[in-house]
Amino acid sequence: MLARALIILSRRQPPHSFALPYPSVAQSALDQIVLRCVLQEKDPSESLPALISWCRHRTVGQLPVHVPAHVVTPEARLLSPGPRTRPGPASSWRRTDRRASSSSRRRGC
Repeated sequence: MLARALIILSRRQPPHSFALPYPSVAQSALDQIVLRCVLQEKDPSESLPALISWCRHRTVGQLPVHVPAHVVTPEARLLSPGPRTRPGPASSWRRTDRRASSSSRRRGC
């Protein structure tokens, strides 16, 4: 569900804008992540933008979800690190060289 939410959010215009209510699949993914964090007694993601940051800056092994090793390695990320610009269709996205700040890499769930 998390991967589907990321795909749906990537299609939003502009992709970095989030208005409430979130798309239902994105809200469900956020709710599930928060529940897993609470059950694991870890700090949950505060919002959908924070969850997207987690997917960009944490490896799959650091996320509170189980992804089988044959699907993706624990060192992989669900999103490529670094911001993206969107000048046209998704196939033309280009990565920028800016790096994430250390404040977005807080320990949590």
